[in-house]
Amino acid sequence: MLEKTIYKKLLSHAFDFPVTVKYWDGKSEVYGEGTPQAEIDINKELPMTEIAKHATLTLGEAYMNGDIDIKGSIQQVVASAYRSTTSFMHDKRFLKFVPKQGHSEKENTKDIQSHYDIGNDFYKLWLDPTLTYSCAYFENDDDTLEQAQLNKIHHILKKLKPERGKRLLDIG
Repeated sequence: MLEKTIYKKLLSHAFDFPVTVKYWDGKSEVYGEGTPQAEIDINKELPMTEIAKHATLTLGEAYMNGDIDIKGSIQQVVASAYRSTTSFMHDKRFLKFVPKQGHSEKENTKDIQSHYDIGNDFYKLWLDPTLTYSCAYFENDDDTLEQAQLNKIHHILKKLKPERGKRLLDIG
């Protein structure tokens, strides 16, 4: 019940044009004055702690997973949330109402190690021989992943025009 109250408070100021929000319990609310320009269906209650920590990531993944549907232009809805100066995307005062879930430094270290300290054998299973861990540039339909990674590297070097004595750090 508290979570839905927080949702209502957040969404009542989230957009700079009127929207209808249909909640997971089937009830709908119209926020803003005038004819709604979009409908946002929240099919599943999302943890407010996750929205508070990573709003764009949590909402983006919820959309991809079908937990949120948007009837109307998703681009207009997202742009509206960023344009609205009273949106929770800008105003973080709502955080005081959200239950806190802290992480200790020890937990954070453990999380980081579980992601990054798994060894190269894992990455060799699915990366190309360069072990490049970022996007690739497929110039042709039949390019292999290795060729696409080399295409990207050559493309970047061509743009950078490296000179003798200069340094380049590739973090991907």
